[in-house]
Amino acid sequence: MALDYDLQVDLANAAVQITRASVNLNGIVLDLSGRVVDYSSTPEIDLMVVLNELDLRAALAAVPRELVKQVEELDPAGTVRARINLAGAVDKPLALLKTGEVSLSGIQASAGDLRPALTGLLSLSGDQVVTDKLKLTLGDNSADISFKASNLFGKPIVVSSLVTSEHFMLDPLLKAGAAPIAGGNGKSGIPGKATGGKQAEEIGPFDLPVKADGEVRIGRTVYQGLNIDNFQMRYRLVDNLLTIETMTGNVAGGTFSKTGTVDLGKKGLVYNAKLNLTSVQAEPIVKVFAPKAAGTVFGGLSLETEISGRGTQPEAIRKSLSGLGKLEVADGRLTGSSLVQGLADFVNLDELRDLHFSQAKGSFTLRDGKILMDSDFTGKEVRMAPNGTIGLDGNLDLNLGARLSPELTAKLDRKGEVAQYFTDQEGWGELPLKIAGTLSRPKFSFDTKVLKSKVKEKARNELQKKLEEKVFKLESKDTDAQANEPAKKMLDDAIKGLFGK
Repeated sequence: MALDYDLQVDLANAAVQITRASVNLNGIVLDLSGRVVDYSSTPEIDLMVVLNELDLRAALAAVPRELVKQVEELDPAGTVRARINLAGAVDKPLALLKTGEVSLSGIQASAGDLRPALTGLLSLSGDQVVTDKLKLTLGDNSADISFKASNLFGKPIVVSSLVTSEHFMLDPLLKAGAAPIAGGNGKSGIPGKATGGKQAEEIGPFDLPVKADGEVRIGRTVYQGLNIDNFQMRYRLVDNLLTIETMTGNVAGGTFSKTGTVDLGKKGLVYNAKLNLTSVQAEPIVKVFAPKAAGTVFGGLSLETEISGRGTQPEAIRKSLSGLGKLEVADGRLTGSSLVQGLADFVNLDELRDLHFSQAKGSFTLRDGKILMDSDFTGKEVRMAPNGTIGLDGNLDLNLGARLSPELTAKLDRKGEVAQYFTDQEGWGELPLKIAGTLSRPKFSFDTKVLKSKVKEKARNELQKKLEEKVFKLESKDTDAQANEPAKKMLDDAIKGLFGK
């Protein structure tokens, strides 16, 4: 340690005037100038402290290792310059900071496979710090950060921020963040994940001494290969409640918007979200969020849904998750999935392996680990009205309510022996099917209750028609319709009784 100074001491007034002072601690140099008064009783200072250029890597090497062991693996680097005015009574250290500037140049630290760097100027004033366009660089990504933080020495710290970027990729961050977990050190890097056979515990609650609000604007980003343009988000954090006021962007040829809350102060977190999708292409969305179904769903998807729940563990999510919503798909196509292939195999009709719909729409309710759905699919060759439940565990209990065009009905029943009992007035053949099993292994069967009802109804109609023709000669122009009404009613009643109507 070396000390070089030029000062004057006023013993009578217990004051020191520091013209110049330089402290060198293993290459870390601080310059001071200013005044100290009442040093014999309650000292007060008015000092300018200057850090001309501090190389972080060299500085850490100059400090005893015991003092910096916890930051060694971060491998901090870069240069810091600072000019700070300290003034006031030394027995109130938190009030000493008056004004100052801190310049950061390429400040870096390692976090997993990531090594972010910051460059910019921080302006200090009392208990607040302000920065305008602090530059964050992370690989090929860069962003400008503007923020103001106040009440730095109290609770809560108040932070307001704006993050902007023309091009910021999320995928490299997600891959790097997963690297330590994938590599493994015998410990789980996932909050709440069970280790050593122990029961997994929920994360939280958290008590954050922070009140924050901010905005994020990104021209283009990529999430799991999905391009997102014009991403914007506004948020606030108050009393451990994180609120997403708005989140919008363009994705897969359409748009999305989202709002939501996360209560960080509750164990397992309590959350609620509203999501709207408008005219997005279903296939890339399904590929990201349901990869096992990739390549099976196509069309323009619009969705409105609200979901709420509590917990981060799969079992807790299944038990608590609830919600409702509605969706529409324009120019839709279903192909390749176990459901579609299973349907085609069950009725032995290859034309059903690739289903096209001009429109599909429906509503759903999520509760008790099941999705209760009611929907309607309209196409030139196939119409369906699936309703029933799909479990979050994949179990199925659905009524398909399928109808086939006259052309497909003819192919299905080439001899014409069965279709006559299951066609509507437009000639569409009805397929009253039930689906059980799971999404990966569905089991199809005919709804025997509906089958019996259809056969009975068809037979009743045919019998009534023939009896009316023979008994009352309804096709004759000479028949007195008014006189025959009582007889027709008696015949209708008799037929209804015969068929249990």
